[in-house]
Amino acid sequence: MNRRFTIILGLVFIGLVLLTVWQTMPSTTTPTNTTQGEPDIVLPEVFIGREINLTVDTIQAIRLRNPVDGSSFIMSRDSAGQWIAPENEGQLDQNMALNIARTVVIAPIERSEPINVGDNLTQFGFAPEGNLSIEVLRMDGSGHVIAIGGLTANEVTYYALIDNLPRVFLLSRGAIEYLRQQLTNPPLT
Repeated sequence: MNRRFTIILGLVFIGLVLLTVWQTMPSTTTPTNTTQGEPDIVLPEVFIGREINLTVDTIQAIRLRNPVDGSSFIMSRDSAGQWIAPENEGQLDQNMALNIARTVVIAPIERSEPINVGDNLTQFGFAPEGNLSIEVLRMDGSGHVIAIGGLTANEVTYYALIDNLPRVFLLSRGAIEYLRQQLTNPPLT
């Protein structure tokens, strides 16, 4: 009986050791949805860049504009590819500029709903324009406009219109609030 008990206890011990080793091993799965050249950033399933085929590398300039008071912040790339703020005094913080561009590209889209030409957009916070306009100029000279309307009823997302797409999008509030903050207080030194 003692010998059987010792063998069973030994097997349980070996099983626990194997379980511990297995749980502490790093995961071999890798995120399938990462940005090119930046494997640590996991992208949401649906985001602005995917919707309009936009990456940080394809952006020449970004203008954040408040349609209500007319204030704006423009950042663009110089001939060396560095971000500059051509209409502002001071140096543009390169890391913050890159974060602004990334936010524009990877702002999560929670969902979208179809709209028709002539629909009343005031229900989405567009009277006539929204509360924030994100205007992107691409390296090839084409552009995109992302118009941000009002908050949704649950206050988790903002309504948005992207270019002339026949849908209203619900964008993550965090991303929009970050861009709004950069418009109010541009990252200049």
